[in-house]
Amino acid sequence: MTAPRCRGVIWLFGLLAPLALAFPSLAQAPVPPDTTNPIDSSRHNTARLGGVAPGAPARPMYVPAPAYTPVSPYGYGYTNTTRAQGYMYGQAALTNATADFYSTNEQTKLTREQVKRSEIETRRAQMKWQMDYEAMRPGLQDYREKQQGLDARIARGDARSQDIQSGRVLNTLLRSCIDSDRIDLGPTVPVEQQTLSGINVRPRGKTTNLAMVKNGANHLNWPLTLLDKSFDGPRKKLDSLYEQAVRELESGQPLSPDIQRGLRSSLSSLEGILLSQVQELSPGDYMDGRRQINLLKETNRALSDPQAAALFDRSWTGRVSTVGQLVRHMRNSGLEFGPATAPADTQAYTALYYDLRTFERGVSLAGR
Repeated sequence: MTAPRCRGVIWLFGLLAPLALAFPSLAQAPVPPDTTNPIDSSRHNTARLGGVAPGAPARPMYVPAPAYTPVSPYGYGYTNTTRAQGYMYGQAALTNATADFYSTNEQTKLTREQVKRSEIETRRAQMKWQMDYEAMRPGLQDYREKQQGLDARIARGDARSQDIQSGRVLNTLLRSCIDSDRIDLGPTVPVEQQTLSGINVRPRGKTTNLAMVKNGANHLNWPLTLLDKSFDGPRKKLDSLYEQAVRELESGQPLSPDIQRGLRSSLSSLEGILLSQVQELSPGDYMDGRRQINLLKETNRALSDPQAAALFDRSWTGRVSTVGQLVRHMRNSGLEFGPATAPADTQAYTALYYDLRTFERGVSLAGR
């Protein structure tokens, strides 16, 4: 080998040595060309000249693509770490996760306590609102006093006929006179005996009423509906039982249990017949029969009262001649006015209303 060729080989070796260190796959022993073969000699010369044959056009050199670095889908690239480093990284991540867990847990507890505190404040505000509302809301006594004032205004004015016949306005004026405690200072208003005979009284606060038999059992006013033949059996039985009851009350004796049971049984039979004919009767006829049965039920309850004999005694009407005496008797006996039950009582109730209104107005003016 001549000297120029040796220098070229040395120069080529110095050029390829760094590449062989960087790319070991390229560090393979080159195959010496066969100088006796013209084709091989030509290939060797072409490779020595940079891959371009003499007189051929120049071709671009191949540049390899950069190495692929895999990327994790969680945002972390894969790196070449040792096992010790991976262990430390895992411990650090676990420590951070534990710290986050306890921090979140404590924050949750704090939030829960804040919610409880808010609930307590809300309940306290609700209780305060309820107390303020109860303090401002009218109580039962306020409603009662308001109703009494309204009833008194109606009674002192021009009351309706149904309020008079029910005894409502009469009792309102009676309570006003009694509560004033000035009955003796009231004016002298005479009251007729015919008016007193048509007035029904009952114990204060009760709904019992002896008005149906106050004038005897023969004065029972049966409505046309209950005078039908289908009601003859229980109706006649009731007439007989009421006559016996009146005789016992006039003698001052309490009503016997047999009469009480008979009255309840006969009235129940009468009511059953009325209910069986509800489809055949007109609404007005049915209501007349129902009203009579309800009055008789009140009468039966009054007859069962231990004080029935005392209530049946109407001898007090002979000792009363003025409204003042009537009010004083009603107060001492614990009585109040009951509703009018017969058409003949309507005139008596109306007359007593105007007399009692005049007396109550005088009692009110006497206290000024």
